[in-house]
Amino acid sequence: MPTAPQPTAASASSSLAELSWFGVAPGQIGIWWALAAPFVERALAQGRGEMIPEDVRRFLASRAMQLWLLWDGAVRGALVTEIANHPRKRICVLRLFAADPGLRAAWMRLAPAIEFWAKAQGCAAIEVFGRPGWAKILGYELKQVVLSKEL
Repeated sequence: MPTAPQPTAASASSSLAELSWFGVAPGQIGIWWALAAPFVERALAQGRGEMIPEDVRRFLASRAMQLWLLWDGAVRGALVTEIANHPRKRICVLRLFAADPGLRAAWMRLAPAIEFWAKAQGCAAIEVFGRPGWAKILGYELKQVVLSKEL
């Protein structure tokens, strides 16, 4: 894992082989936030207004959420996870995800690592908050749909 950000222009010619994912330690959120924030903002734009980027940053700093970054010498995507503790089950929730165009497939390289990490945290399942198309990309079973109406 890199210890400090090395901002560079994203290369349109990056191959999946050059990309790697890493988790950001809570104490390093401030170092990486400026590079992760545009991806967090883009993911939040697809939501229902439950949070703004600064809320996410506070949750990351307090360890209530976790930040994962897609890297090839520049930050090319971000994933935010959250551990949900239910009375009978602990679940790793994939809250937010956004990546540079054409890099969604890079998610497939992170999925096994997130699943392994979630098991190590005592999670019995993974849930995704996102559009229905993620079920096909991840190969996860579509169990529920969230219906929403603004009041």
